[in-house]
Amino acid sequence: TTSYHAQMVRDHGLAGLRPLTVQGLLRTSDEKILLGVRQGFVQNGKVSLIPLGYAGATAEENAKGTVENRLFEQLYAEAEEEIGLTFKVFEEVKLLGYQTDPEFTQGINLVFLAQSRLDASQVQSIYDISYAFYKTAHDKILQDSGDKSQARRGAKKAVTAAGFPNLDVGDHHPISFLEDKVTGLQDITSGGSLNIGLNSYYPMMAICRGGLRLYLEHKLRSLR
Repeated sequence: TTSYHAQMVRDHGLAGLRPLTVQGLLRTSDEKILLGVRQGFVQNGKVSLIPLGYAGATAEENAKGTVENRLFEQLYAEAEEEIGLTFKVFEEVKLLGYQTDPEFTQGINLVFLAQSRLDASQVQSIYDISYAFYKTAHDKILQDSGDKSQARRGAKKAVTAAGFPNLDVGDHHPISFLEDKVTGLQDITSGGSLNIGLNSYYPMMAICRGGLRLYLEHKLRSLR
């Protein structure tokens, strides 16, 4: 599956093609869940779990052969490309389940719980450093060219040239962290908006709300 396949499904209703995506609930060592506000042209302004991406045929190449399971490799690849975290920072990753997604991808989404060894401040610092490179390059190219697509492409190249693995760091801004508490999860999964920075409220993507719902069910079972 690629994003181009998914776009064909969404725009043209192609039968017999079901995109496969992987989604991770990245849980920090201080018990917080990573979120980000999507930027760009798809689902702009909505809150997403990070990482989230399409399960491609070359996932094992992207993740540099870290594990033998292609789906886990894809999750690691997305985490590296979106937030800059390599597979080495995760102490445990497990599959929680799957959900269908009639709204966005019109496919199947696999939901993983990814426990990180890093706390929220460490994850934020990794993001902030690489995002600063992205933002500087993006704004300069946009000012010179007036072309948003060119600015995004050029900024990705600048991040890579600076030695950062997360070329897609500009796909989410700002990022935030949700306290891993039952009451907060219940509020979000029942339809609540998220307050992310300076009292700015954002809706959450349905596919990500569903991922949180799967995690909440898992959490409640473990507390019994």
